Amino acid sequence: MTGADAYRAMTGKNPKSIHSLATALLRKVKVRVDELRAAAVTETTLSMRERREFLARLVRTPIAQIDEHHPLCQSVKYVENETGRRVEYKIADKVAAIMADARLAGELTEKVQHTGIAGRPPVTLAEFNRRLDLARAEGEDL
Repeated sequence: MTGADAYRAMTGKNPKSIHSLATALLRKVKVRVDELRAAAVTETTLSMRERREFLARLVRTPIAQIDEHHPLCQSVKYVENETGRRVEYKIADKVAAIMADARLAGELTEKVQHTGIAGRPPVTLAEFNRRLDLARAEGEDL
């Protein structure tokens, strides 16, 4: 449908200046569509504060407070054993949440630190993540 067709359909008129009237109408419509799109992005996009508050809630919530209706619960598993039925709840990785929050806060970078922590040599973020993954794989309590 052309702009002129849309103008005719909307007004029921067919003036000689229909093309210029249709162009003006389309400009107004485009402005309104852009306004609606901007509002939709604003309403659906998490702010930095909202992201960091979610991460803080995730880290601070004890697993004992989680049930299948809790907003942080990702999955529920029912396990039968000799002592009876047990329920296991899964939430997101708290260490990953701490790392994500540190990245959002600008506390972690890919640059080498110029001074080490606790007398240890400085490490890059990539090396830190590698060591963290190794510690998790070995089952170390973090």
